[in-house]
Amino acid sequence: MLIFFGVAVGGLFVIILALSILMRVIPSLQPTQQLIALPAQLILYGFLYLALWIIVRVKYDRPLWVSLGWIASRVPPWQALLGGCVLSILVGLLGSAIRTPKVESPFEKFLHSPGWLLIFGIVAVVLGPVFEEIVFRGFIQPLLSRDLGETAGILLTATAFGLLHGPEYSGSWHYVLLITFAGACFGAVRSWSRSLIPAVFMHAGFNAVFFVAALSQANLQK
Repeated sequence: MLIFFGVAVGGLFVIILALSILMRVIPSLQPTQQLIALPAQLILYGFLYLALWIIVRVKYDRPLWVSLGWIASRVPPWQALLGGCVLSILVGLLGSAIRTPKVESPFEKFLHSPGWLLIFGIVAVVLGPVFEEIVFRGFIQPLLSRDLGETAGILLTATAFGLLHGPEYSGSWHYVLLITFAGACFGAVRSWSRSLIPAVFMHAGFNAVFFVAALSQANLQK
């Protein structure tokens, strides 16, 4: 665990430092810093993958993806994908019930350029779910569940997942709570199926619905 967080934090520090230097050297990039943050996020995913590879392959000499739970599941991918779509609707209803405030999401910047929109869609629906799930439900949750029990592992991992996404929504507790709830659902599916694959597809379906909804709203406002 210490190796993972050491590489992850080190990678995050390098990325933040590089972006800060880039903004100072090229001030004209400051208005587009939210767009630049997207490739920076991909670089961070690379650091996280490197950390997991060091731990699983180098330290323990075990196959990476199998060790993280990328194995056959009794839950078909299409069912998990559909479950994620249904979950997104439920989260939307819960958001209305707790009256989530309107915040300017950084994602709105991506909706006004076809190129950035395509990149953002791939990251949100494909790369994001894969990398976030291998870190949270593939690596962190099993470790916490082993030491603290299944329920505590799911809830603590989901809480970390929600808090990590908080800055994207100005730190609003409403969104943190909703994302934590979604993370707990991903974790429950991971635990029940004993496979990471359903959690990835569920996460992808969840993100896909919100991506399409954001795109539709942007088109209506034109």
